[in-house]
Amino acid sequence: KLKLSPHRCIASRRSAMLQAQSRIATLITTIDPIDAELDGQFQTSAQWQTVKSRWEKASKADPTLTAPQSLAVHAELTAAIAALNMKVWMVSQLSLDPLPTGYYVIASATDTLPGVMNDVAFPRTRAMAAAIAEGAGEADREGVRMSHARTQAGFVTMQVELDSIAAAQESVRTTVIPALQRASQEYERFHQTVGTRVLDAQKVEVTAADVHEMGNDAARAMTALSEGLYATIVSELEQRLEAQTSGRLVNTTIIVFALTLALVLGRLITTAVVRPIAYAVKVFGSNARARYDNPIRHTDTVD
Repeated sequence: KLKLSPHRCIASRRSAMLQAQSRIATLITTIDPIDAELDGQFQTSAQWQTVKSRWEKASKADPTLTAPQSLAVHAELTAAIAALNMKVWMVSQLSLDPLPTGYYVIASATDTLPGVMNDVAFPRTRAMAAAIAEGAGEADREGVRMSHARTQAGFVTMQVELDSIAAAQESVRTTVIPALQRASQEYERFHQTVGTRVLDAQKVEVTAADVHEMGNDAARAMTALSEGLYATIVSELEQRLEAQTSGRLVNTTIIVFALTLALVLGRLITTAVVRPIAYAVKVFGSNARARYDNPIRHTDTVD
């Protein structure tokens, strides 16, 4: 029976872990120039560098770390990502979105969801540690109970907020809410399995690798929920950009039309009023100098 750290217990998943690390390295390379370009606007380079350094620390962590030590390393990384995330939303003022369709999606993605994801992962790490120790303590059970209560509250909060805008936002109705419900169901299934086979078991007969495998469906469901929320945010912003672009086009067209109309009216006024008045003034001036031979211009006809 394995009595090693979680890193070694999931050695059979080494290939998947290496693929994930490679993908993250590619994403970091992609984000670096974007961060450099936008730092002047958002001042996020400090937070981004912290994320990179903590990811480097986590990816190269000593495989002999205990479960609590490994959890602490990953908690630091998660906190750094959350800080960067919040910085972008606050500086960009997207966190203060005045429209409910945007506000509640952003609130779910940036405020509620990160906490729920941490709480969903908590029983997994606790149960893995319990599997290594071949038994769970009361502190493990109490910690999981507390995280379960927070997770349920988070799911309810997102459900209520997203339900309120579902009628107005198709992607929320057809993609996000179903993903939220599936994530909640998968988490509850995993929570019950962990309770039965680890936390409340008289004898723990699963390994840490088994526990990790048990949580895969819940983890994938949470990832799908996160992707759905962020895709909806991007779609919402793109729609607004398109609306603003269309609005600018309409405004420009109206302004051009108004200017053209003003020029035409100015020309008509000049022809119909200003020139005749100027000629009349000239005639009156000639009359004042006793010159009465000025031709009289008129367009009226007398029958």
